[in-house]
Amino acid sequence: MWGILVPQSAQRMMPAIKAQILAFAKEYGLSYRRKLLKTPTIVWDFSALKTAIDTLYSFYATDPEKPLRICKHCGKAFVTANKRAEFRSVPCRNQFNAHKSRGKR
Repeated sequence: MWGILVPQSAQRMMPAIKAQILAFAKEYGLSYRRKLLKTPTIVWDFSALKTAIDTLYSFYATDPEKPLRICKHCGKAFVTANKRAEFRSVPCRNQFNAHKSRGKR
C-alpha cells in the first residue's frame, strides 16, 4: 500500500473541492486517513503506484490556484499562476499575433 502525505498548501484548497474529492475517492476505491505530525496531515492510501500518480496529476491539473491551460497558438498544455494567460510563452503569443495580422491584410 502506498501512502502519500499531502502538503498543507494542497490541504488548504481541500474544503473548496471536498465533494469532488469524496466522489473521486469513492469511484476509485481510495481511502485516506488523518495523521497528526507537526500539523494535522491527510495521508492517502493507494493500492497501486499508477493510481497514486493519476490521483496526484488530477489534483495538480484541477488546482484552482494554478490552472492547467492550453496554448491558443501551439495547442500544448501549460501551467500558469495568471488566470488570464492564453499563451504558453512570449514567442507563442508573438507568432499567434503575426499570423493573425497577416490574415487581415
